[in-house]
Parts: sequence; C-alpha cells; structure tokens
Amino acid sequence: MKRKLKEILGKTGTITYYIMDFLLKAGEVSLDIFIDNVSRPYGGRPRKQSVYNGFARLKKRGYLTSSLSEGRVVYRLAETVRKELAAIQKIKLKNLRAETWDGRWRLVSFDVPEKQKKHRDVLRYRLKRLGLAHFQHSIWLTPYKLGEDFYEIVKECGLKDCVLVIESDKLPQEAKWTEHFNIRPNSHVTRPRIK
Repeated sequence: MKRKLKEILGKTGTITYYIMDFLLKAGEVSLDIFIDNVSRPYGGRPRKQSVYNGFARLKKRGYLTSSLSEGRVVYRLAETVRKELAAIQKIKLKNLRAETWDGRWRLVSFDVPEKQKKHRDVLRYRLKRLGLAHFQHSIWLTPYKLGEDFYEIVKECGLKDCVLVIESDKLPQEAKWTEHFNIRPNSHVTRPRIK
C-alpha cells in the first residue's frame, strides 16, 4: 500500500478518510451531494473548501478518478485503490462477541519480498486494526482465533508462502501479554471492536 494511502486510513477523523470510506461503500459521489448529505454523519458539516481540497488531493495522488454524469463531476476510487481498500475490509474477525480464552496464543509471522511491499503494508495495517500486538519484528500476537477471512486475504494477495501462523500454549513473558490483553486462563476475552 502506498505510504500516503496508509496515512489517510490511519487518520479516521479527517475529511480525506471520510471521502475514501464513503466511496468504498457507495461507489461514487459528486461534491455537492457529499457536502449536503454525506458529510453530516461524519462529525458535522465541514467547510466546502475543505471538501474540495480533500477531493483534489486524493485525485492528484491518483486515488480518485472523475467523470461527467448528468452535468456533474462524479468521483470514484481508482480501481487499484478500491481493490486494496476492499482487501483491507476482508481481513476481519467474524465473531466479535466475548468468548472464553482457550489458553492458546496465535503468532503471525511474515517475510514478504520487497516487490510485494504493498501487500505487506496492507497486512500490517489490518493486523493492527484487528487488535494484534507487535510481539517482535514482523511477528504479531493475539489470543484470538483468526477467521477464514484472514486466510482468504493472505491467499488473494499471493502471500500464502510468506505468512506463518503458529499456535502455542506457552509464551515468553506470558504474564506481560495476558496483562496486555487483559485475560486470565478460563476468563472471558472481549475482542476489540473494529472501527
């Protein structure tokens, strides 16, 4: 994933984030529709100039395309960006309700070649969003079972041979990690909410 795109996705309160989020869900929008209707649920009505600037920045970076439709300029996500954002959305844990910890740890390790750097960035970004902790360089940790969507995106990105998931019932410095995830054996673990 491009560094700037990663930065946009990390800043959930910005107008550019809301533009990208809306376009991923809706497919397209014109500036006036976005200003009049869409921006209100995202924390109030932003200044028109902020919206114009947000769309202009995203288009300049190649994240958006535009075309005329019924006399209006309509914006869409560039196809490559839409695919990357859709891939990010696919990596999610399906079951978000509390469950009993099974006493096992899941370590996700990856060694992604430089030519697949954008996929590595997508994976790293999504692991953070899922609430995994950074255990060591390129190793992430969770007490939760990884859903099928996680394995699907690894396969779709062509990272099947680059990602390794290890399950273990023992962990170095386990007390530190049980405290980090606020768990005890046979306790209920609440998964973090995905934003």
